[in-house]
Amino acid sequence: MKSNKKSQVTAFIILGLLLVVLIMLLYAFRYSLGLAKPPLEYPEVSLEAKPIQNFVEGCIYEVSKRGLVRLGNNGGFIGFPSGTTIHPLNYESDVLSYPPNSIAYWHYLTDCEHSVVGCFSSMRPPLCPSGEVCVLQEASGQNSVSEQLAEYLNTHLKDCTNGFEQFGEQFAIEEGPVDAKVFVADDDVKVQVDYPLEITSKFTELQETVSKFRKDIDVRFKDIYETAQYVAWLEQNVTFLEHMMLNLITAYSGVDQERLPPMAGMEFFIAEKKFWIRTEVEERIKHEVLPYMNFIQIVGANNYKDIVAMTDPEHPTEYDKYAHGFMQSFIVNPEKPLTSELDIRFLYPYQDIYLSIGGSELIEPYQMKGDGILQKFVSFFLNDYRFKYDMSFPMIVKLTEPEAFAGQGYEFFIALEANIRNSVPVSEDMVVIDTRRSISTSPLSRASRVPRNITIVTKDKLTNEPLEDVQIFYQCGREYPIGMTKKQGNRAVLVEQFPHCHLGGQIVYKKTGYLGSAVAYDNTEGHDSKQFEFKLWPLRKRNVTIYKRTADNLRAIENFGPGAFEIYDEQKTEIDELDRVIFNIERIKEDPNEDDIPPVGVLNYVGSSTRSVDIFEQRRIELFQLNEQGIISDDEYEQYLAELEQLPPESLTIENPSAYTIELAPGEYHIEAFLLYEGGIALPRKVESVCKLGVEPLCLEYQEIEFPELNISSWLNGGAVFTTTFNPTEVYNDDELVFYVLEMPLVTSWDDMLSYKSIEEFQEGREGLLIPGRE
Repeated sequence: MKSNKKSQVTAFIILGLLLVVLIMLLYAFRYSLGLAKPPLEYPEVSLEAKPIQNFVEGCIYEVSKRGLVRLGNNGGFIGFPSGTTIHPLNYESDVLSYPPNSIAYWHYLTDCEHSVVGCFSSMRPPLCPSGEVCVLQEASGQNSVSEQLAEYLNTHLKDCTNGFEQFGEQFAIEEGPVDAKVFVADDDVKVQVDYPLEITSKFTELQETVSKFRKDIDVRFKDIYETAQYVAWLEQNVTFLEHMMLNLITAYSGVDQERLPPMAGMEFFIAEKKFWIRTEVEERIKHEVLPYMNFIQIVGANNYKDIVAMTDPEHPTEYDKYAHGFMQSFIVNPEKPLTSELDIRFLYPYQDIYLSIGGSELIEPYQMKGDGILQKFVSFFLNDYRFKYDMSFPMIVKLTEPEAFAGQGYEFFIALEANIRNSVPVSEDMVVIDTRRSISTSPLSRASRVPRNITIVTKDKLTNEPLEDVQIFYQCGREYPIGMTKKQGNRAVLVEQFPHCHLGGQIVYKKTGYLGSAVAYDNTEGHDSKQFEFKLWPLRKRNVTIYKRTADNLRAIENFGPGAFEIYDEQKTEIDELDRVIFNIERIKEDPNEDDIPPVGVLNYVGSSTRSVDIFEQRRIELFQLNEQGIISDDEYEQYLAELEQLPPESLTIENPSAYTIELAPGEYHIEAFLLYEGGIALPRKVESVCKLGVEPLCLEYQEIEFPELNISSWLNGGAVFTTTFNPTEVYNDDELVFYVLEMPLVTSWDDMLSYKSIEEFQEGREGLLIPGRE
């Protein structure tokens, strides 16, 4: 019996404890529910004051709507916090420029000390203020969406009420300060505003104080924010944008200059080399390939539809299957089903992209080297076209709630940056998540800067005159904008305080049309002032002409004997219609931080030609365009026009108005030029015996090698590889720059082919013939 009583007592104790725990859990749940859905007052007002209450609530709705639209257009920001990097190049920026708006990146790659590739970062703002239970877990923080919208109401609500002028004949109304609070709920956005109004009727005895107003905004912002966050998470963890882009590169690449450079490609028994210019490839990707990314759809979105290729069902082809698979590759089917009443669209913004293929403007295949017959045979006819792509490109995600704002709809935009390195999507395995980044703490706020004045003075290095509007940045892990130098007296100067940087800091200075650079400077604690003077070389645009020195030219120079340099300028030949020169010039940096000069250093130089014109007005317009483009001067334009009027239209020919220019600054330059002959060559079949076992003349076994008949449409027929220096006098004049390439004899047989020299071998001892000139 005692045992049973003890058991009963124990059971009662356990039940009592469980009851206490349940009560505590229920209280905690109700408390947290109250925080997540705070009690909002519905103030009662008199019937006479009701129109004023309705008017204020209408203003709250309209101002909240304007604030939410600005938040949506900018990726969750009404105004970006100080310290946000807004760079002309989108892949160097925290936000994507999408005029007239700037959209915050919710996923992008930034430079950091912890990873060679970079760190993943996000400008995604918190949803709720710190210290409050939020409708979404782990979505609280400073500078939240709720706080931004509340501050927007505090600033602009009185612009809407406008002193209650429309009620002036009936009421005298004294206004107090506006203090708004915003709460994102499950189905809408709730706004409560403390806005004391002392209302006195001019015709009755009414004297009433109304202090609180509230309004529910019909936008499902919680769903929008949560869906945007999930799409950004998908990109970070699944890298669907990168995989789609790699599929597109594969589909649109090939060993053809009209296509993209291939990621995997080898050519055997093809002597013709293919070249690409990186800038042209970038333009092709931007305008012909990336627009396909607009097809992306996510399964579960409100506007999801299966993507079907346009084919003819009555006449099916093998291509149909490929086309269907190609279109299906733009569908994102997440493991966690997306059930959303939102429309989700992906938009490619046609903005700048980062593209590097082999780190050079000139993209050319790798060729094996060798001196023996077999090695030479392989080196000529085995071209390795396996190129590694480094890319960064932006995409916009547009989320639309069609039913918001009483059916008017609401749009919310975020930006995502896709990143590919070595033809592989950048993932968490390759980078570090930058958990230290917080947009609520501005690295450029006055409180976070070192209290040391740093003076920057900028000058034009050519004239030594003050140079204003030079952009100054400070780099420490990431790049922070500081300001621009401005004219003060006889100096161009900027005086500012910089962020703290213990190690690896740099002051970066840039100006369009000038050679920018950076200097190392660690801004540690202290109050002592510092001064830096930066001198920038202006860039000068120069017209370029390229000549070739043919075998006849070389023979004439070599036979001239001593003093042959006197005829160097004469012994040259124009690039004709069957020639093309791929000309690559690059300034050798005196400091690694200097800008690339010229920004695009590759010219695809083709031979000049003439063309007949048989319509007088057309000829006149063309002369006008030449003058507008700066190809001919005003005096030349008047002269040509006068000559044109004296000649019969049928007999007039004018030069092709092609012009080639490059931008230079003083310094040392490396130049590579490839002369391509595009007239076609044909080699007859040849059979040759080579020693397979032993060494000549004691060969024990021979092997016959067949060199097939070969027709080549384009042949590398010479060029130039050298380094030269342009001093200020050579850069800053108006003469046309002249460059030379050496033409090698055309191959006509396999013997010529096997004895063919490289450009470096052919130009050995003739380097003096490559020195640039001017005319």
